[in-house]
Amino acid sequence: MDVPVNGFNGWWDDKWYFFMFDSDTTIIHHTSNPNSDIKMIFSASLNLAPERLNQIFADGITNCLLSHIKTWAEDLYEHNKEENRKAGILRYGRTVKKIDGYIRKYPNGVPENDLQEIANDLQIGIQVDIPFNFNDNIFLDVVSHKKPLRKFKYINTRENHVELNHIVNVDLSTEMPIDELNDVIVQRYQQDIDEGKAYYKKDKNNRVTTLFTYDGVFRASNEYNEISNKFEIDTGLNDVGLEHCKNPEVSYFIREGAHFNETMDYNTEVIPDQHIDMIKAYTQFKQCKWYGGFLGKITDYRPLPANVNTLEFLKEWIGEYRIGEIDFSGFKYDVRHLTKLNCYKEFNVYPSVELVAMLEWGLKFSIIEGAWGIRLDFDFSPEMIENADIINEKKIRYFAKYIGQCFSFNQNNKFYMKGTKEYFKNIQYVLTKNEIPGSVSVFEDGEGIVSYPKKHIKHKSHIAAFVLAYQRLTVLEQLFGMDYDKIRRVCVDGIYYKNHKCNIHHTFRLKEEYKLNNEAVACYCSGVNDYSKQYECDDELLQPCSLGWSKCPNEYREPYLTELFLGAGGNGKTTKNLSDKGFVNVLFVAPSWKLATDKQKEFGCDATVMYRALDDKKDESNQKRMRREYSVIIVDEASMINENDRETLFELYYNCKLVFCGDIGFQLPPVKGKVMETKMFDKITTLNDNYRFKCDKHIKIIKKVREMIQNNCNKITINEFICQSYTRMKRSEISGYVLTKDMILCSRKRCSVESHPIKCNCDGKNYAQEWADKFGETKYKCLERGHNLFNGSIVYEKPTGVKSEVRHGFTIHSVQGETYEDKLFLDSRNLFSPEMGYTAISRARRWEQIIILID
Repeated sequence: MDVPVNGFNGWWDDKWYFFMFDSDTTIIHHTSNPNSDIKMIFSASLNLAPERLNQIFADGITNCLLSHIKTWAEDLYEHNKEENRKAGILRYGRTVKKIDGYIRKYPNGVPENDLQEIANDLQIGIQVDIPFNFNDNIFLDVVSHKKPLRKFKYINTRENHVELNHIVNVDLSTEMPIDELNDVIVQRYQQDIDEGKAYYKKDKNNRVTTLFTYDGVFRASNEYNEISNKFEIDTGLNDVGLEHCKNPEVSYFIREGAHFNETMDYNTEVIPDQHIDMIKAYTQFKQCKWYGGFLGKITDYRPLPANVNTLEFLKEWIGEYRIGEIDFSGFKYDVRHLTKLNCYKEFNVYPSVELVAMLEWGLKFSIIEGAWGIRLDFDFSPEMIENADIINEKKIRYFAKYIGQCFSFNQNNKFYMKGTKEYFKNIQYVLTKNEIPGSVSVFEDGEGIVSYPKKHIKHKSHIAAFVLAYQRLTVLEQLFGMDYDKIRRVCVDGIYYKNHKCNIHHTFRLKEEYKLNNEAVACYCSGVNDYSKQYECDDELLQPCSLGWSKCPNEYREPYLTELFLGAGGNGKTTKNLSDKGFVNVLFVAPSWKLATDKQKEFGCDATVMYRALDDKKDESNQKRMRREYSVIIVDEASMINENDRETLFELYYNCKLVFCGDIGFQLPPVKGKVMETKMFDKITTLNDNYRFKCDKHIKIIKKVREMIQNNCNKITINEFICQSYTRMKRSEISGYVLTKDMILCSRKRCSVESHPIKCNCDGKNYAQEWADKFGETKYKCLERGHNLFNGSIVYEKPTGVKSEVRHGFTIHSVQGETYEDKLFLDSRNLFSPEMGYTAISRARRWEQIIILID
């Protein structure tokens, strides 16, 4: 572990649990036993400056780089001989001779600077990585001027030596018990390790967990991983991890609310004769009087207004909350318990269930801010409760290990290997060159530690926070029913006391052993800070003044699990929700890739399309990924969603907050099925202010059309009004169309027979094809994703590598949700629903953009 030169106390607060030996002591306390076999060694590392190493790639009498390339060329030469292919025989025979020439030219290995010449001559690519994939950065990447016949990938495992990259392919790994890995495999490769030919990962107990060798990758098999993975899938816990790198503010806030219970001395003069502790304490949460479930998906991170009903809010919205000043005067029990335990302090973060208990005890406080979300219930499986790992002759049950894993938080990847200082300087050079804030440390025995930031850090600290809170609440309930003066010590979930009349909670058991030699601390809870400075009042919200925490910058929003936002196009329905920074892990779902990608670029959100969100039968893994990665799903163009699809979305994403946005009843309805019901939403909000339309004349027409739709006017009347309200132009005389800026909108893009080819116009109703025939191959619509294009991208030269079709006429369905700044030519033929014309004209900002194409 890396111990900082400065800030040790903060480091210890975050890392102390790594040193736990059993439920009462830490490894450090254990070392006070003279018979202990544990040693703690502190060694200063040598931090190396970056230095580029120009290497010669060879290994003894065989040239490690060229020998692999020669084998490839010889294999192809023999294959072409068998197939009697003269051109291949000639090509690869010549290549083998060239390689032999290079082997003679470089008897001591190939200098790094000569790789480009060899790549050009042999028409190959050569890629050399250092052993650790630093966020996909490559050390050397040499490609021939012509298209390479093959790219050879190597790993620079030690100075002046490379190996083929496939030797560390994770798909070629072998699993075995961790004891066998450390006792047999590590010993077998000890010489390779000492010579820097192998590198490895270790756990906190200094056991090798993964060994990368020339022969392959060896990994520790793990019964715990198999059982805990199944447990998470069965309970839904696999979906509730919080991604730190995407949500650092929320992540740190949630971790603030996880308080491990520690050891406190009550009355040191008391000689205890009774010792009780909880039976498998982490599993007893449902036996807690204040059990209210767990915070699962975190959907919101926001400040709370002063007028919120604290108790009602906490009971309804499970989460973690920062509280204001605490009034202890109404406490129903002996207040000396809370004074001694010192675990409840103002401006700290606690789980909602614990705050409910505090209020019911008679304490008073306000809520400053919180992170809340979806309630989750689970029980530990029998395997998680009964199975255990044996580490240093101590039994660590899986459920306890799991809670520690939930809180575990490591921001760096670490690898270990042996090597020269020059080699490690070269690794530091690669880190520095690629602007990766990593480090390389080398110890006196030649072992190096390479550390660099992880791309993704997922944790479930909120699960640990609630388990610890339930454990703590049960201990407190027991303490409050006991005589304060008879208590000697509280040790995590155990109580040492002088026997007296009191009721023992059914989750406790009587124990005979007494361990009073471990160190007591000043606060029963870890991570509880003393924010005892002055506060100013601003808009009835408490403001921190130069403290160790920052107030949540987001806006309060009344919480609901399902919401529907209605209003005309341009009323800001989508913008309001996508710009709401109080939401956590947002996914935007649109009817088209074009709209999804536009919003993704505008708001920096993740986005997908409706058919992918719905198609659970064909791509179930896609829905599992979305449920796992996202907490808030914002669905756009709700008018196009039928009731069956709404039900499916509600069912598939049961553990997410769902926000629908649309103009139901005014814009295009679903292609199939009936318009979705709105009565199933918890909250419906209608927005009335329009931000899209910039022209009074256009606004007046828009309002009139909406009134006609609302009054159930028929489509003929509505379409005639629209055609009479804007500039008209004969289709045959269309002019002013700038294909790179303007759009032609029409109602249909196929003939009436779906089985006919897409270009068929047997009934004269394939209007899109008519416009394609008129303007020719000058504008294309992509039909799939690839090469930085997406399904729906419009380009002006035929794209390579993706399917596309000539397109100048675009259906009104395909542009719903879009806003355009240039001319919109509306083909008025067969506008077959009352909402179609309105949907088309509401894409424009100004009256002069609209041109109606008539017969």
